[in-house]
Amino acid sequence: MSPAAGLVAAIVYLSLPWIAHLSFTGLIEGVVAYYLFAAFYATLLWSRERRESCATADETPSDTPGDSIVSLKSDGLVMVAGWMAGAAIACKYPSLLFVGFPIGLWVLFDRWAIHWRSAMLYTLLLVAACGLWFGKNLVLAGNPTYPLLYSAFGGETMTPEKHSAVEDGSCGAARYELFGRLAAGQAFALAIVEQHGTRRLSQ
Repeated sequence: MSPAAGLVAAIVYLSLPWIAHLSFTGLIEGVVAYYLFAAFYATLLWSRERRESCATADETPSDTPGDSIVSLKSDGLVMVAGWMAGAAIACKYPSLLFVGFPIGLWVLFDRWAIHWRSAMLYTLLLVAACGLWFGKNLVLAGNPTYPLLYSAFGGETMTPEKHSAVEDGSCGAARYELFGRLAAGQAFALAIVEQHGTRRLSQ
């Protein structure tokens, strides 16, 4: 990893005016973007590790019992990816659709092979990271997704009027969701550029 690339990425991130706005207004889209990037990058490293291991062993990647290709390092990377994706979900529920689910599909079908073992490790750590949050909501409010899905689960102290206010606030914050995804896109692009740059230097 190049220190110069990290410095440039930090400058680009901090130069965005909405980062300061989100920080001062107490919103968490910047944090979610960080967890999204961390999960993506860990998965990118996991995929590269598997590809290099498979090339060394001259075998097709697959997660079968007794598979000697899967190393402790690749297991650790996919577990980090799962934990970071779960942390994003614990911060903001839509991350299940925009972070947890797509990265999970990537892990399961990386390079058009099915990786059951890695997908299970990813899911286990994802649930461990966000499960306590949902459990806390279930115990305290009777609704694991509190304050959302009031019509399905109800919720302590929640009323139809409060639920309407929450929905109005969620709609008003939609633009911040868009900004967060744009930041994630920037992070993805920087990771890919760094990845290609490292490969060229090593050749």
